[in-house]
Formats: sequence, C-alpha cells, structure tokens
Amino acid sequence: MPNKTPLTPEQEIAELKRQLAESNAEKEAQASIISTQEEQLAAAAVQGAGALSVVTHDKKRYQVLAGRFSLKGVSITHQELKSKPELVQQLVEENSPLLELIEEPAKAA
Repeated sequence: MPNKTPLTPEQEIAELKRQLAESNAEKEAQASIISTQEEQLAAAAVQGAGALSVVTHDKKRYQVLAGRFSLKGVSITHQELKSKPELVQQLVEENSPLLELIEEPAKAA
C-alpha cells in the first residue's frame, strides 16, 4: 500500500479546482438536458400533442406531456414510454418536466 504524502496548499487548491470543474460540467450537462426537454414540451404544446399517454410509477399516475422526446440521444414516443417502466422511473427520479403528476381527487367520507 503506497504512502500518501500530504498535499501542499498549492496541490490541494489545484485538486479542489479540478473537482469544482467536474461538478460544474455535470451541472451544465443536466441544464442542457432540461433545456432540451423544455423545448420539446413547448413544441408539443404548439403542435397540440393530442391525447397523450398516462404512465404509472410507485402507484402514482403521471401525464406524459410530449408526444415524442429524446433521452440520451434515443427518440421515444409517449406510447413507447408506457412499455418501458425503467425509463419512467428514470424520468420520475430526475424530476423531468416531461411528466406531470396526476393528483387523485379526494375521496368523500
């Protein structure tokens, strides 16, 4: 096991700058994805997307807000999304603007 020598202040600053740059790059990539999805949503709204699918995840229902969208370079239709629960889960976990939670009406007592 190699001995790890303590970093000099200059080395520590350089390492922290590298970590910050990586973090900023990740945030920029996420912002780019969100921006693309928002553009797709706007385009779908202008086109009048028609009857779009409803998908479920963890016993909650979500309205798909775009007829077609891209995820990691792959074009997916709202119909295809219904048969791909792993993609629905990913979109829910990422709080994607492509899905809107459908609030269940309160039950009368």
